[in-house]
Amino acid sequence: MYQQIEGKKYKIDCKLWSPEKVSRIIIAVHGFAGDKESGAIASLAEEMVKKDTLVVALDLPGHGTSEVDGDYLTLENCLDNITSVEEYYHNQYKDAKLSYFATSFGAYLVLLKLIKKPQKYDKIVLRCPALKMDKIFVNAILRESIKDFKKRTYTIVGYERELKVNYSFYEELENTQIFELFQKDENKILIIHGDQDDTAPIEDSYAFQAKYQTEMEVVKGADHRFKKEGELEEVIAYAEQFYEN
Repeated sequence: MYQQIEGKKYKIDCKLWSPEKVSRIIIAVHGFAGDKESGAIASLAEEMVKKDTLVVALDLPGHGTSEVDGDYLTLENCLDNITSVEEYYHNQYKDAKLSYFATSFGAYLVLLKLIKKPQKYDKIVLRCPALKMDKIFVNAILRESIKDFKKRTYTIVGYERELKVNYSFYEELENTQIFELFQKDENKILIIHGDQDDTAPIEDSYAFQAKYQTEMEVVKGADHRFKKEGELEEVIAYAEQFYEN
């Protein structure tokens, strides 16, 4: 099921997996240049909807079928998207537990949300979190030199949909370092990471786990996308167990 909700500046496109009874809500946040049609989100949702869980995936600004373009891609607008979706569905199901499932850049945003808009959640699952997003953007996403990017003031990236990224957004990433800004948090956080990830280094997750005492599961042989046989199923099993315990 698809639904648009009103954000602060524009409508936000969402995809829902709805059970008859809702005892938990999982807000799912995709990675950079991804969208709400993520296979990992769908796989998780298909299992969790059997357990009275409403799963809501949203498109970040400029991503998927978002009605706005990359000029709206700012950290503030990303957080506003996430917060607007969270508030909309949690207001409908006030007694439901509220959780997150976030991938890569989405995980970065959820951690940033905990810094800027502290709130107690039931469980948070971060899949291959992009903890140093500025470096990941340059090393794994940018298709030109940083010098050319700065000179032009924007670049084009993306897969299914071309995404304009302004240099000012990259400067935001440079100035927003999760490791420096994050504080010890009471939320229960699980990191799931592949030990062959060449986009978001697993060493960053190990360091974050050690500093903030999060839980962590490692998928042996998996890269950033968990595309090999059985890898995504392992991710979903770890996430399911964490939400249910």
